[in-house]
Amino acid sequence: MTTKKNNIKILSIVTLSIAAIVALIYFSKRSYNSSDVVAKINNSNIYRNDVENKLTDIFQSQNRFSGVKIATPKLEEIPQEIIKVVAKEVYIDQKILVKAKKSGIETKKEVKEQLAKIKNEILIKAYIDSVVKKEVNDQAISETYTQLSNDLKGKKEYDFHHIVFKTESQAKKIYNQLRKKPSRFASYAKKYSIDKNSAKNGGKIGFIIEDGVTPEVTEILKKIKKNKPSKPVKTSYGWHIIKYSAVRDSNPLPFEKVKDNIRNQLMQKKVNEIKSEIFNDSEIEILIEYKDPLKDFDEKNTDKKDSSSNTPKEKK
Repeated sequence: MTTKKNNIKILSIVTLSIAAIVALIYFSKRSYNSSDVVAKINNSNIYRNDVENKLTDIFQSQNRFSGVKIATPKLEEIPQEIIKVVAKEVYIDQKILVKAKKSGIETKKEVKEQLAKIKNEILIKAYIDSVVKKEVNDQAISETYTQLSNDLKGKKEYDFHHIVFKTESQAKKIYNQLRKKPSRFASYAKKYSIDKNSAKNGGKIGFIIEDGVTPEVTEILKKIKKNKPSKPVKTSYGWHIIKYSAVRDSNPLPFEKVKDNIRNQLMQKKVNEIKSEIFNDSEIEILIEYKDPLKDFDEKNTDKKDSSSNTPKEKK
């Protein structure tokens, strides 16, 4: 079922921008041998690298559109009818590129500007990728995992539940009712909690590490008994009544399960460091004056009112 859905998604995606494709081919020099050929269309070779790049572009576009991350499959894992569709798009791109170059369109000012912009974007990304790849290596990932694992030692995880209120008075009212009937916690969460995501599950969040919540809540968690609702506690999110239904020692997940997440976090951290180092303590000076459209609108209306009030009325 999943494969069929993925196939449909591939078939339904619109071809990416021609400008980006032109830039990709224009700024790269590639060499192929006959073993790289995965298809032929009218005696034109369609190379593995081109098909794989097109597939990557398609899946990245779909991931951005849907918000669901789907890994790009290997060519050997894709039905031939899908490869035909992708090969067709590669072939069309190649033929359009030939026509574009023959037309001389790349000498036009606006096209040159677009190509230069895309080239700069490619260079910036390539530079950042090279720095990140060099520093975010297996050793860095392993050391981070060890550090995170050590940080978990001696800590507890709580199966956490809460009800969040806007006001203290409302929280106190429900707390007094829960003291008499704590079994109503889930129903009160569904009815009153402003945290709608957890409210659907009766206020249940799931297991969280003891310092994975605000300090105020952490302090209460360590004091209350299992399944006993706490007194209302204030945080920046509102007034909480909390409880936990289970507690366990915190243990790190296996390295293989978390290494990709660690890699992604380290990569993003490195990108942020690169940008911070470049900007450092630089100051921004804005040289254009801000014009408030609402202010201009009010002034115009005021002028109209003033002029109309000064206009003498006709005598009847």
